[in-house]
Amino acid sequence: MMSDVDRDFWSWALVRYETEEVRDYLLGLQQQHGLIILEAMFLAWLGGRGKFLTSEAWGVLRQRISPWVDCVVLPLRQQRVVWGQNPQRLEDRCALLRLELEAEKTLAQILCGAVDVDALTREEECIAHNLRHLPELPSADLINRLETLLGR
Repeated sequence: MMSDVDRDFWSWALVRYETEEVRDYLLGLQQQHGLIILEAMFLAWLGGRGKFLTSEAWGVLRQRISPWVDCVVLPLRQQRVVWGQNPQRLEDRCALLRLELEAEKTLAQILCGAVDVDALTREEECIAHNLRHLPELPSADLINRLETLLGR
């Protein structure tokens, strides 16, 4: 069952992801740099609320989500891509999309449970700071663009 924090983050992420410009940019980063979209969105969500994520807290977060991402999210995504290239697997691909959404929802819960959001240091908006933890975002330009898109 989702907590209030889980629901707040999940709702925020869904609203942002519905914006075509945001979705296209995030999917491009995922494809080009291996970005875990929901992780980046979580860091931006925290930063937009003035929640400063330390390197230690990010390390714990990454450690907590890695098994779920590596063993569930990425294999589902990879299979969906393979089946997306085969018109005879359209029904199966749709079923995988539903499973992938549930896996992402679980990932949101893992993210929210990985850190004590209320205990994080309060700063002014610190989206860029939090996003800098992600090695999948190798340049300030990528971080700044993502901060602009997700900070709305």
